[in-house]
Amino acid sequence: MIEFNLDKYLPKIVWQAQGAQKYLCKVRKILLNVTPEETRRQAFLTYLIEEQKVPEQQLLVEVPLPNQQNKIDILVLDATNAPLIIYEWYNEAEKAATSAISTAIKYYETLHTIDYVGVVKGNQIDLVSFVHNREEVFVVKYTQHPTYSNLCKGNANPFIQTQPLRDFLHPLH
Repeated sequence: MIEFNLDKYLPKIVWQAQGAQKYLCKVRKILLNVTPEETRRQAFLTYLIEEQKVPEQQLLVEVPLPNQQNKIDILVLDATNAPLIIYEWYNEAEKAATSAISTAIKYYETLHTIDYVGVVKGNQIDLVSFVHNREEVFVVKYTQHPTYSNLCKGNANPFIQTQPLRDFLHPLH
């Protein structure tokens, strides 16, 4: 689990009228209603841009996929505009991230170029990548969030462990 300070990146309200408040999304360049979910999303986008050095033009938000009902919360593209990382959120009230992990894995399987999946809860990120061998898929869990340039270069160490995907999806706790 990677820790970060979401409060450090809280967005500023840029518009207020008749009881409505709005943020300006750095990525979509549109005004959005202030909600707890949008506050977290905008703070996380700022974290990715300022700390992980992800160029704004390489970030996509609420990306629809063909034949899928849900949307990817945040998609990071690599330098060639190929999908690189999926970030999915799950509600802080949930006890387990199984739903977000399952959704992220489904997107990973749909977008075969995805190298990393991040599941975000509050101020924590589970960032994983996948290693395929002949018989099964292993999950690599990271203890630090690599910068965008390191992720694009495939230089994303360190990790804490590898485990079979089936164990990652169905932990014994």
